[in-house]
Amino acid sequence: MLETLDARSLAALGELPASMGRGACERAEDDDGRVKGYRVALRKMGSVRPAIAGVRRAVSPSRSPPRSRAWGRWRNVAARVVALAVAASVAAVGAPVFAGSAQDGIALTKFEEGKKAFEAGRFEDALLAFQASLALLPSPNTRLYIARCYRAMNRLASAYTAYKLASREAQDRLTATGEKRFKATRDAAASELVEIEAKVPHLTLAIPSDVPDGFALTLDGEVVPKSAWGSSIEVDAGAHVIEAKGPRRRAFERRLVLKEGESQRVEIDAPRIPTGTLRLSLKSKPGGMAARVDQNAVDPAALESAREVDVGAHSVKLEAPGYEAFTWEGSIADHEEKVLTIDLKAAASSGGGTPRWLFFTASGVAVVSLGVASGFAFKAKSLSDQQNAKDPLARYDPATHDRIGSLSTSANVLFVTGGVFAIGAGVLAFTTRWRSTDEPHATAVAPKVTPWVGAGVAGLSLSGSF
Repeated sequence: MLETLDARSLAALGELPASMGRGACERAEDDDGRVKGYRVALRKMGSVRPAIAGVRRAVSPSRSPPRSRAWGRWRNVAARVVALAVAASVAAVGAPVFAGSAQDGIALTKFEEGKKAFEAGRFEDALLAFQASLALLPSPNTRLYIARCYRAMNRLASAYTAYKLASREAQDRLTATGEKRFKATRDAAASELVEIEAKVPHLTLAIPSDVPDGFALTLDGEVVPKSAWGSSIEVDAGAHVIEAKGPRRRAFERRLVLKEGESQRVEIDAPRIPTGTLRLSLKSKPGGMAARVDQNAVDPAALESAREVDVGAHSVKLEAPGYEAFTWEGSIADHEEKVLTIDLKAAASSGGGTPRWLFFTASGVAVVSLGVASGFAFKAKSLSDQQNAKDPLARYDPATHDRIGSLSTSANVLFVTGGVFAIGAGVLAFTTRWRSTDEPHATAVAPKVTPWVGAGVAGLSLSGSF
């Protein structure tokens, strides 16, 4: 019985070079399921065949006693694992550990693309390929190639960090598994790191001790963690931008150029902006309340939170339905904490009464109607007296008679209208809301009625404050 294994299964337990990534491993069994041996057919396999042959002889001796079929299958699995492990242990540092999934296959492909680009001198393309492979399948060998790409691109600080990580990760693998192949990766990373260590630029960012929470420091747009503040950090040579900002602090920006092997210290100067504190203390919080601080709307739920403000003049205004408005204006000095205790008071007679304009309108219509009616009545009376003073035979003038009738009718209608509105004004005098709580009290101006008489016309004028 002969079973063929894909060569990539070897890479699942070891890091085989790309040139050994093709071929097959054959396992032979007898009729009872006992392993007779392995035969590896890989290109450029070199010393792998003797190693596997030795394992085959050790695991499957020619004079093994008969065993059950289950025991034979168990030993088959054990022999396969040991054989593959030995094959991997004699391989040189190469592709990352491969687990056989589709994602891992892509990682291996990206690794091979990176190696080809690196050997061709296309270091940026190689870096992108290695980074993609590392994201899919972490490996200290991939990390080592990333460090080499950075070094070739003269990004020595990035290379320095990548070398340290590669060496540390390889040592972790070596400690955890005891597999010696990671020793070569660890030693290569440590050796190449020493070669560039003296050329790596360093930058120290000194931050004031009194910076508030929320203070942020960035280097070339990347946030610098607090753990790195005040410490010497490795930075690539070239131009850099340092920025810092925080609550109630003036923004800081500095541009500099670091040369190879140079060290610089930058003092971050972010002075405090003169600041006062405004705090509101509310004794009641009626529904529908609206608040403004310095003409800016404020959420009523956050009114009692302390707020930092610039020094100088400030204003506060609170309004709520059925309550008198609260207004405050004043100034706040640096370091001053201003606390306003606000007790909104219910507005007097804020809920009932008719508006004043309605009373004045009814009163005005009544006065004007009665005035005009009086004028018409006076004119009709005058014309009638003039007719009565004439000779009885000459008294009757149809035109004059019609005019007297028209004036009398108009006067009667206006008298009735004026009377109705006068009664209405009398009722409104008792229901009118004479004072408004949301307006300053003004001096009342009494209405003024002025009679007037024109050619054939008479009336009254009404003036005053409505």
